[in-house]
Amino acid sequence: RGGRTVFEQSQISGTIDFIFGHGTGLFINSDIIARNRQDVEHGNSYGYITAPATNIDQPFGLVFKDCRLKKETDVPEKSYALGRPWHPTTT
Repeated sequence: RGGRTVFEQSQISGTIDFIFGHGTGLFINSDIIARNRQDVEHGNSYGYITAPATNIDQPFGLVFKDCRLKKETDVPEKSYALGRPWHPTTT
């Protein structure tokens, strides 16, 4: 229920679900950076980058325009998935 927010030319980094929420977020020309985790065994998933909780009646949730998805150097390839629903929003 976060309303609307615009992030432009930003650097956003984190580990599990570090971009999340109910509101509408517009990310423009920003770096999204997946960080390393010390609590994950080799070969296991590190988690998700986004966890939107967009209401089914809301036309948009998290929107990314001209952004770059990056990772810290010690983060293995294919260790993060892009997103998962935070909670059920349909019946």
